[in-house]
Amino acid sequence: MPSSKVYFIILNFNGYADTIECLESLRRLKNQNFQVILVDNASGNDEGARLAAEFPEYIHILNEKNSGFTGGNNVGAARALTEADCGYVFFLNNDTTVEPDLLDQLLAVVDNPENQSYGFFQPKMINYFQRELIDSAGLDYSRNSLGFNRGENRPVQEYNDNQEILGCCGGAFLCRRQAVEDLWHQAGEFFAEDFFAYCEDLDASLRLQWSGWRALFMANAIVYHKGGQTVQKLTARKVFWPNRNSLWVVVRNWPVKAIIVNFPWLLLGQLGTVVNAFLRRGRLGWWAVKGKWEAFRKLPAMWRCRSSIQQDKQNWYYIKQMMILKWRP
Repeated sequence: MPSSKVYFIILNFNGYADTIECLESLRRLKNQNFQVILVDNASGNDEGARLAAEFPEYIHILNEKNSGFTGGNNVGAARALTEADCGYVFFLNNDTTVEPDLLDQLLAVVDNPENQSYGFFQPKMINYFQRELIDSAGLDYSRNSLGFNRGENRPVQEYNDNQEILGCCGGAFLCRRQAVEDLWHQAGEFFAEDFFAYCEDLDASLRLQWSGWRALFMANAIVYHKGGQTVQKLTARKVFWPNRNSLWVVVRNWPVKAIIVNFPWLLLGQLGTVVNAFLRRGRLGWWAVKGKWEAFRKLPAMWRCRSSIQQDKQNWYYIKQMMILKWRP
């Protein structure tokens, strides 16, 4: 049986310079027991082929179309699971760099026999441009259906302890192979491909919790994140996707009783995202309305996912205990 490797899944979409910097930082890792699967999501200018030529030691997949953050990462994860030596899958944005001891810090805790109930792990994500500030220390989820990057824009020194959290930010997190396989058996995918982008990490985190896996924030495992480099020009879609997908997260992951009990908070939260879009982005607020309409239009399909996700009702009590009530970052 080969020794377990970490398989990094990195998605590139017209982000050549960022991806080069990310891959160069991985080359400097002290622990080299890893492999990279680089998925190019139909970038222009032959970026996928150029990256394959510059980093021949890695596995390269060239998608024929842009299948989004969800589809691209799923292609990479599916490829990783075909490898017998894949023990862990690490989803890593291309607009990141990592500290050389990242894997040593993570695996020292992940491999500890006392931590086997934890299935996914959040490194400390620090703002690449303002390194005194947190980018994400995991995900917080509010009872009004709003999700937040835990600790975003807070001083780095406030997050110096390992801590159990509800979920992990999709920009950088490690999963045990078994946890990835559990979601695959649940729905035939790790990230929900209908989401395309945004809230997919929250949905996956809740589904992992539903499967009995817990999440842990790792204070000494450091990733630097530039944030939003791939979608910075897609302004309208940045309004549309979160407004659609945040409602789908509720439909897929909340028991009916919880929806009824929290309905006033949920209604305020969903309406609040639309109002906020108009206040902050003017006429682009109509993309928030389009997002909600699309969410309602496909509600039956999302509702059908519930039975495969919500199999052990005891896990909802744990999820509920970890939730907060919050309106702003």
